[in-house]
This record gives sequence, C-alpha cells and structure tokens, in this order.
Amino acid sequence: MIAARRTAIALLAIAGVCLAAAAVLWAASLAGLARPLAVDGASLRPSFSGGDLVVVTRAPADGLAAGDVVGLPAAVVGGIALERVDAVARTGEQEWTITTAAAGSGGNPARDAVVGGEVWTPSLRLPGIGGLAEAVVAPSLGVPLLAAALALVAVVVLAPPPRARRRSVG
Repeated sequence: MIAARRTAIALLAIAGVCLAAAAVLWAASLAGLARPLAVDGASLRPSFSGGDLVVVTRAPADGLAAGDVVGLPAAVVGGIALERVDAVARTGEQEWTITTAAAGSGGNPARDAVVGGEVWTPSLRLPGIGGLAEAVVAPSLGVPLLAAALALVAVVVLAPPPRARRRSVG
C-alpha cells in the first residue's frame, strides 16, 4: 500500500504542475494576453506541424512580412485561426490588410483580413500536444480524468503513511 501511495503522490504532483501551467494560460487568455491554439493539418509546415499547441500573443502588425504565421479572426465568434501571410499592406494609420496564403488541397482559400495595430503571433510552440490539450477539455475525457484524480487523492488520504523505523540504542 505504501508503493501505491507514493505512486499516487508522484502522479498528483505531475498533474498539479500541468494544472498550474494550464491555469496560468487560462488566466492569460481571459486577460487577452495570450491564446492557446492547436494546429490541425499540414498547411503551416515547416513552421508548425499538425498536433502542435501554439501560444499566440499580441504583436505590432507593422512588423509582419510574407511567410510569417499569424492568428486572425476566424469564422467562429471569438475564434482565432493560424494562417500564413502572403502579403501585408498598410491601409490606414493603424490599419493593415493581410492577405493569407491558400491552404493546400481542400484547405481554406486565400483571403484578405483587415486588422488594427496588433495581430496574434506565435510565441511558444509545444510540439505534438495540441490534440491532447483539446481532448482533455472535452467532457468525454475530462470527466474520467477528474475521477481518476479523485481516486489518486483517495489513495493518498486513506493509505497509511510509512512508519518511521525505530533505532535500537546499543
């Protein structure tokens, strides 16, 4: 039972670190400082691969160039989609028109997006965990993971702690 308790403590510690990182990212997202985005497909290669988790932050639009990857407003209200820049043109004092490159075979067509002085640009790439991050927040996986975490807490609380060894005085 002691081994089960130690294993449960180790797993809870790892989960705690992951939850703390997720809480910081969630708070940054609510504050409008950063947004996590999962890359789907191969249209952003070689910069990003399908399944990557990319954290985007705001950056000045005047520094953009063709070939850069930016997050632009998506069709979903409040959503952001990562797209590769094909061209950038200043159309006002604090307004730019960004033309994005068309995604390959059956992907999104090229489009023009008008943005203000700032755009979302990638700041951090976590390879391969975008799909995992999306799956964890889905109720079909999130609820069983929560139940497993509660079971680990129960093991830690209910299992007896290891006894201290007594030294013989001799």
